[in-house]
Parts: sequence; structure tokens; C-alpha cells
Amino acid sequence: MSLLVRFTSDNALAPLQLAFAGVFDRFPKLRVYWAETQVGWLPYCLSQIDDNYERNRYWAERDWGMQPLKCKPSEYLRERNRWGFMKDPLGVRLRHDVGVKALLWGSDFAHATGDWPESRRVID
Repeated sequence: MSLLVRFTSDNALAPLQLAFAGVFDRFPKLRVYWAETQVGWLPYCLSQIDDNYERNRYWAERDWGMQPLKCKPSEYLRERNRWGFMKDPLGVRLRHDVGVKALLWGSDFAHATGDWPESRRVID
């Protein structure tokens, strides 16, 4: 698995495990929300993961019995997952590289790290 997911964030590990285990192929309507992952790391991960998969899929299929994926790993990350963030200026600037519909802002209300009661100011 480490060969398939290197150059990614720890936040990508569980979603990629779902993809590589065939969960998204078996349940095509499944969408998963990952809370408080932040999103600035996603564009880099998306730019690397397909190449890593293609370079290492032979070994994963032969040695681990992994089934070939129906989609590129980056497509599963973009289309089947939703990513939560609070304050992530870099992620907001790069939002179009991920897909705006895949990103969800959260205030983290009532925790100390949240922006309430200044949530509107933070969003603007």
C-alpha cells in the first residue's frame, strides 16, 4: 500500500484505501465526508496519485491481489469524497484544482478553534 499512496497526505490514506479495496466501485452512489481534513494538500495529492498507481499497480495486483480500478484514483478522491475545512487560505485559493463542489467549509462551532461568532467575516 505504501507504494500506491506515497507523496500523499495522511488525510488521503483512508479514502484511497476505500478506492483500492474496490468499495467505490461496488457502491457507486457512495459519497464520504471527511471532516476537518483541510484542503490545501489535495491539489498536490491529486497531481501525484494517478502516476503512483500506474507505476505500482502491477505489484499490487500480483502480490496483494488488488483488483484493477474502474477509475483513476484521483477521480475517486474528487468525485466520491467531500472534504471539510475551517481556515485554509491556500486550499481556498486552489479550490478549482480540486472542484468547488467537493469542498465544505465548517465553523467548528462550539470549539475554541472555531470562528464563531465571527464566521461571516471569515467566510468573506
